[in-house]
Amino acid sequence: MQRLSKKIAADISQSLGKTKNEEEIIAYGLLGIFQLISNIGLTLLFGWLFGVPFQALLLSVSVSMLRRFSGGAHAETLNFCTLVGLLYSVFFAKLSVYLAYSTINKVILYGFCTLILLASWYIVWARAPVDSPQKPIRSIEKKQRMRKGSFQVLIFLTLSVLGLFIIGCSYSAVMPYGLSIVFGVLWQAFSLTEPGAKFLNNLDKKLSVQRR
Repeated sequence: MQRLSKKIAADISQSLGKTKNEEEIIAYGLLGIFQLISNIGLTLLFGWLFGVPFQALLLSVSVSMLRRFSGGAHAETLNFCTLVGLLYSVFFAKLSVYLAYSTINKVILYGFCTLILLASWYIVWARAPVDSPQKPIRSIEKKQRMRKGSFQVLIFLTLSVLGLFIIGCSYSAVMPYGLSIVFGVLWQAFSLTEPGAKFLNNLDKKLSVQRR
């Protein structure tokens, strides 16, 4: 995708007479678009293979929304990032469906989700935004803006979970979607912590060694 975005950006820049800096901006924007389309398509495909296409997509979107402002651990390669995203989206979506239709007492399940959300709120409050060596946040104003955005997204996701759980009391088919959002928030909060960053970095290194 990086090669394709750079090639298209070069063609566009040449035809429009853009500068090298403008060409890089175009390439970055195209890469983001291609990555978004690819992630949506792959998530739906693998989710469909495991019977959870829309739950996996909702989980992935929830993570992306919160990550946009809270930051977190980043993979060194785009392919690894995509792979991890597919794995956790499908796994937790499948787990959400299982829990929603299991014989577990709903009070216990709601309590479990409440603890996850409270822990995630605390982690975001204590850590967000978390930058990376590749994309450091140097501006205080930007940090404040991203922190504010993190809480706005958390409020939206928490209210969405609450609404879906209320509806789920009458329509059980809605429950997996609420659980998917909860697990999405959990994963993103985990990526903000030092153990989360170490886990992803170690996994990335192991896969890199195997590729060699």
